[in-house]
Amino acid sequence: MKRKIKKTGIFLAVLLTTFGIQTDAAKNTAQDLQEEVYIKIPEIRKRKLEIPKIEKEDWEHAVQDGETVSMKKERIGTRSGNMETKGQRDIYLVTPPVDGTYRLETEQMKKNASVVISVQSLSGQKTEREKECKNAESVTLQLKAGETYFITVEQKKEFGTYQIDICYEKTEKDISGYTEIQDSMEYKNQCNRYTLETDTDGRYRIEIDGAKENASFSVTVKDQNETVLYEQDEMKNGQGITADGWIAGERYTIEVMQKTGIGDYKLKIGAQKEKQDISHARTIEDQMEFEDQINRYYFSPEESGSYVIRLNETGTDQHVNMTVFDSSGNAAATGSMLTQDDSLLLKNVKAKGQYEIQIQQETGYDTYQLSIEKEVPKEVLNRCVQKAIESGNMETFWKEAGIYEKQIRKKEELNSLASQLASYLKAEVIYEFGPYYEELKNDMIRTWIIFDEETSSVTLDDAKIYEYTAQLAAKYDTYDKPREFLTSDGTYVTVYGGSGYGWMIDQYGEAEAIKAWIANGETGTRRPIFAQEAASFENSDIGYDYVEIDLTNQYVYLYMGGQLIVSSPCVSGDLTLTDRTTPEGTYTLYYKQSPATLIGPDYVQPVTYWMPFNGGIGLHDATWRGEFGGQIYVSNGSHGCINLPYDTAQIIYENIYSGMPIVCYYRW
Repeated sequence: MKRKIKKTGIFLAVLLTTFGIQTDAAKNTAQDLQEEVYIKIPEIRKRKLEIPKIEKEDWEHAVQDGETVSMKKERIGTRSGNMETKGQRDIYLVTPPVDGTYRLETEQMKKNASVVISVQSLSGQKTEREKECKNAESVTLQLKAGETYFITVEQKKEFGTYQIDICYEKTEKDISGYTEIQDSMEYKNQCNRYTLETDTDGRYRIEIDGAKENASFSVTVKDQNETVLYEQDEMKNGQGITADGWIAGERYTIEVMQKTGIGDYKLKIGAQKEKQDISHARTIEDQMEFEDQINRYYFSPEESGSYVIRLNETGTDQHVNMTVFDSSGNAAATGSMLTQDDSLLLKNVKAKGQYEIQIQQETGYDTYQLSIEKEVPKEVLNRCVQKAIESGNMETFWKEAGIYEKQIRKKEELNSLASQLASYLKAEVIYEFGPYYEELKNDMIRTWIIFDEETSSVTLDDAKIYEYTAQLAAKYDTYDKPREFLTSDGTYVTVYGGSGYGWMIDQYGEAEAIKAWIANGETGTRRPIFAQEAASFENSDIGYDYVEIDLTNQYVYLYMGGQLIVSSPCVSGDLTLTDRTTPEGTYTLYYKQSPATLIGPDYVQPVTYWMPFNGGIGLHDATWRGEFGGQIYVSNGSHGCINLPYDTAQIIYENIYSGMPIVCYYRW
């Protein structure tokens, strides 16, 4: 006979009967596939039986020499003796305090030693036939309160010490229909017996609960013929026996014997639940209460297709095994060690077909929810997504979904798919580049959507987004590029070179940002992420605050807000010496300093106003010069700096700021 011993830590809520859970109203309203029906498998009312404790009285017995000995409370009676001669007889007197069943048990005897025990009342009536007992064997007696009995212990085999324990056994209790029995152990080796008649076939759980930490028990289960079916020699708090194959209407006996510890305990009895019809349910709440418990559900769907059976709201450490059987008893779907959010996909389900779902306890004991949802056909979902992308709106998606709309909205991953798709179809961007705008419309964004049919998810095509930001950069980047510049005399010149001035989009950063923008379904204007910025998007990125240096005509102009503040002749780098020629290009002011000392390889020159913009080249006053402009720079130019009259240098210094553009050009 197979024996099941439960792992520690089990909490058993017991069920002996089950209630009906389906109503006609529930069935009728559930015919619509999308209508949710929630069923909570009821917890059966637990019937509790409290068995009163034995009164722990001190009572006495007399030994043959007339000595009076007080009995210990943990035993009704105990006496030690020593067999020294062949046929020796030791006689004890005992007066029981209550009517009932008593057990005389031998202890502390040698392995091969035996004694013969007999019991007589004072009237001389033998209450039990003589019985030969070895160590740890016993005689069971029915004794009456207040009557005195002789207990004779006669040597049979071997010599040596022995001990006789006289233990009271409570009256056998009929616990049929009860699920929890409150009882207690008062004496060593006390044996409490219970009988019950089962009302359902199947598996039952017998468990000890509420006992002290140091308490242990032996538990034996017998059938009506006193045949031992299950036994556990040492069972502690939270442990138990799982018994298979019990038959309704038969009577079983459970014996619980004290091993260690004295005190209260609970005996819990639970039966496996009957199979529940959940054909019209969408969510079922149930619970696991004992080891290897199997909860069974009958499932007969109204429509053909595929169904998802999912676990939710499980306990922290709870795992179950799930098997779905078809009408032929074949396993149509199986899963092991399932927990929160795990599921089985039941394919090719036939309308009105009969299926049985079995959930078996593996680890943990707690409530759980089981949801049954019809799987949205792949072809339907694909069509919904494709039509929505083509049309650019979600109304088409839900129209194509038809009867599956509620199913999609309820199922987390499908609802997430629909929500993400809706965000993609909503998003639009208007890029601002100063006075210029670039629209990213949904017509283009829709071409970036990728639908994964296997995972039922939508994502954005990274390659196409990177391609788009590259196109933006090609159109709007001006960094280190030649620029057409409108000079003060109204003509245009092309300015080459400089210190890497201009706009440069951070293509990767902007691609990632626009992905997030679209994923969130945002609309509106945004400024791209730039790796390098210029002063303005207008006037060839120069804006309207700048210094213009016409190196050919040797003239300097300062503009603020587009208005000319000052213009003046200047002297630039010596044109005949290549290492002194002032290079053309677009630059920005580093900083300004007043006063300053300029130090070169062959000069040290104090100046009042110093404004560097290209390495060691800058604007500054040159009070040592009497003339500026013309052709001076051709053979008597500076070391590369822009020499200015003192007053001009002062005005520029007072208006210029760090980062202001400085444009230098030749008219070749």
